[in-house]
Amino acid sequence: MKISILPSAIVDIVRIRCFYDGLEIGLGTRFQDYIFGEIDKLEDNAGIDEVHFGYYRALANRFHQSIYYKIDGDDVTVWRVLDQRFNPRRIESALTSPNDDE
Repeated sequence: MKISILPSAIVDIVRIRCFYDGLEIGLGTRFQDYIFGEIDKLEDNAGIDEVHFGYYRALANRFHQSIYYKIDGDDVTVWRVLDQRFNPRRIESALTSPNDDE
């Protein structure tokens, strides 16, 4: 499978990294390394996750994030990376209006 990451997901990752860097120096880098590792796993595991709001949702539990993605043939597209603790309505809104969830 080929993985693509949309700009909306990159913006999410940068925002989350900045948040964690504000908590502890280096924590943002650890988050970023972890989340890209989880995204890389989709190359072998895409499609095994539950579908929420029309997107597959891979859980990245160490940092309480969810990776929302779609599959088209051999292509996996990561749409958003969102906090698992968000209200479901906020998640649904974020998936329909990328980066307007702030």
